[in-house]
Amino acid sequence: MKKLLPLFLIPYFLISCGGKEKVSVAEETEVKSDSSAIGVAMYRKGISCADRSSGMDSVLFYMQQAESYLNKGEDKAHVNRALAHIYAKSGELDNAIEYYLKASNTADDWLYGTICQEVMEACVTVGDYRKGLSALDAIRENVNSRKVVPFYHLAKGNLWIGVNQYDSAATYYRVAATSLNPWVAGEASRRLKLIYLSQGKDSCAFYAALSAEKSLTDELMREGSVKSR
Repeated sequence: MKKLLPLFLIPYFLISCGGKEKVSVAEETEVKSDSSAIGVAMYRKGISCADRSSGMDSVLFYMQQAESYLNKGEDKAHVNRALAHIYAKSGELDNAIEYYLKASNTADDWLYGTICQEVMEACVTVGDYRKGLSALDAIRENVNSRKVVPFYHLAKGNLWIGVNQYDSAATYYRVAATSLNPWVAGEASRRLKLIYLSQGKDSCAFYAALSAEKSLTDELMREGSVKSR
């Protein structure tokens, strides 16, 4: 088998009862609104601390405060994903994976796809591909949405490339290439083409290239349709 260069994707109230005065719906809504506003403020403060390199203790404090004030699981997931990304940029892979896993518990479809890609990129950066494979499998257990599982397959294929397991990578790319998401399908098909070319499977590479081109065309048409609305 010819040597293949790694194909990285270089390319987140209770209403009182029983002897206590009940809180009105308006008051309850106001409490929730104020709580979320405080959570957003704490989140922005944490990001600001990270940008100023104020130290992880400060960043962690504000992010934890943000999570405690936010009410929606999706919002908490964005906080944990941001904290994971900060750890990843600092080279603290174990801490990054811990918070990526935590974020994946309540992430929406879009954020879940982002988490899969960022876990892959973080592990590629430090060269710990095996840890990335394990982390992705753990994250995969937290969601079964057909919309986002292809992101998992694409990211895992990229990590298998990092350990020169091209057949395993191709298996995951083939699954991702069937995604209804044009970008995921196109990326997976393009990477399949490169694997097939390195193995001398010219006909397979040709059809993979056609698939990648179709996915790109579909994506461009979709973008054009959105912009014309």
